[in-house]
Amino acid sequence: MLRGAPLVFVLITCVCAQGVDNAPPELDAPPGRLFRLDPVEIGFERVLELEPGKMFTVQTVSMKPPVFEILNFLSDSECDRIRHIALEEGLDNSTVAEDPQTRFTATQGLDETQQVTQDKDDQILRMFEEFDWSQDGLLDAREVRDILPPERNAFMSLRDIHELFADLGIDRNSDGFLDLDEYKVTSEADIRDWMQKKMNSDKTRVTRESKQVWLSQNDAQDVVLRSLRERVIALTRLPRTLIKGSELLQVVKYSVGGHYHAHYDSEDINSDMPCHHSTIDYDEQNDDLFLRKHRLCRYITILYYLNDVDDGGKTAFPLADNETINDDELNENSDTIYDLSHHCKDAKLIVEPVKGKAVMWYNHRLDETGWLGELDMFALHGGCDVHSGTKWIANNWINVDNVREKQEQYQKKLESEVDLEFYDENEMRIEVENEYVKNVNDDVTKSAILNAENADVTRSKLKTEEPRNVHANDEL
Repeated sequence: MLRGAPLVFVLITCVCAQGVDNAPPELDAPPGRLFRLDPVEIGFERVLELEPGKMFTVQTVSMKPPVFEILNFLSDSECDRIRHIALEEGLDNSTVAEDPQTRFTATQGLDETQQVTQDKDDQILRMFEEFDWSQDGLLDAREVRDILPPERNAFMSLRDIHELFADLGIDRNSDGFLDLDEYKVTSEADIRDWMQKKMNSDKTRVTRESKQVWLSQNDAQDVVLRSLRERVIALTRLPRTLIKGSELLQVVKYSVGGHYHAHYDSEDINSDMPCHHSTIDYDEQNDDLFLRKHRLCRYITILYYLNDVDDGGKTAFPLADNETINDDELNENSDTIYDLSHHCKDAKLIVEPVKGKAVMWYNHRLDETGWLGELDMFALHGGCDVHSGTKWIANNWINVDNVREKQEQYQKKLESEVDLEFYDENEMRIEVENEYVKNVNDDVTKSAILNAENADVTRSKLKTEEPRNVHANDEL
């Protein structure tokens, strides 16, 4: 790869298409455009040489969004090694940035209106009318849910809202709606307390139930993590600096009952909110404020299953290959679409967790110039409940700024900071064999992993410094 040419793409040495006659040739994207693997059709298979002499079968399982499965993308020993590193680092409770059910709302929330009893009547009325989307003079369960206090990690269904009405007695005439008088006396403190109790008693009312850790794939780190990144570069055919400038590898552990309700990994283009990863003037002292003013820009997700799950733990795409999709449909059927604890089986695409399998999909479409375009609304996905055993996954998110010049500037900055020399991949495989494979297969090492899992390890106080472009993304 040429230094100073951040948009040169990696060439895969062999591509063999199966399943479709006269399949389109696999060509690298022209300079200045992002490569995007053509899904062709569901069931289509292509065989790619992603490492010298090692072939991988990539199968299309969805067209909208383009989703691909790759069995044996990681070996058993590589999966075990990544889990072992994660346990050594220690795992924290996973968090989320926003309730996925509010993804399509524009309301400000009840938390900003709870002083209404002390405000003028015209202010009360203005706020009420803003929240009353249907303009019928009443707030229904859906409208109330959209303006609930932003209790972190809460996931409330329409059924929950009706329970809230009854438990707190705020729907005084029991008609299933809040009128203006009922809205005036609503207490945010009571609602927050009720929501917290609900989350504590019913884990399906939590958006995400898991533990996680972030692992660096920098050159100085573990050879398995470096080798995985080389494979990702070859699979995605994206510039080395683009991959290296993306987020750290996230490793996640789900225990029984663990899940992640349907959500999007990326956010739609918003000219008022720049991408987080490529913003040069990052202010670490005001991290929370910075994150609120920036957004996630994740072109690709690659998910890896690190173990076989005894029961459950599937990955669901509720909207995959739908004919159409619109905001009204999402809001109208939100309980069925987003709630994967109770509606996993209703998803249009369900991916089985198989150790070593990788699943790759595109979170964004491309615009007319071949660059990052609008969010693909069909890419809604999540993790269904684990019913027995544990589920281990890892995620690579490939970040691209929709403003091409900002992405190029960011990559040039990285070029001045990192060594872009190619690895000797044969040498790397020898190093892999010598460094960890025989150790991971050793009974003592396996016992250590099992003991660490059973101890429910939390994050160690001693940890390596993480690149700042990961801090925005604890939520996904």
